[in-house]
Amino acid sequence: MRPHLARVLNVAGTIHLDYYWRTNHKPIIGPSIAPIKWLPPPLGWYKIKFDGSMRCNHAAIRFVIRDDNAHVVLAGAKKIGRNSIIVAECLTLRDDLAYAVSKGWSKLLVEGDSKLVIDLVLKRCSTP
Repeated sequence: MRPHLARVLNVAGTIHLDYYWRTNHKPIIGPSIAPIKWLPPPLGWYKIKFDGSMRCNHAAIRFVIRDDNAHVVLAGAKKIGRNSIIVAECLTLRDDLAYAVSKGWSKLLVEGDSKLVIDLVLKRCSTP
């Protein structure tokens, strides 16, 4: 019996995120620092986490979309060549939102670490 693709993606996403977190984040213990825990979206919602990265002037994008049960619906990463970090962040957010729209999802929570991109989406500033 072949495993269902969504199950494979869910397991792979969970393993990847756990491995990534363990290998790239060292615990910071201090009186004013509390651990951060990922929380699932409300019932019937989807949560999109997007990120861009740079290395030697080459950009990459990555994302994960989870449902309200914290199951990975879709996750991915790809290299996008010579681009700025802002372009990388914007492209991954655009692609994630396009996927969500194509699925007919309207209840979305979006998380990212680019204050500029988030401020642009919320119209708190103008496009540089």
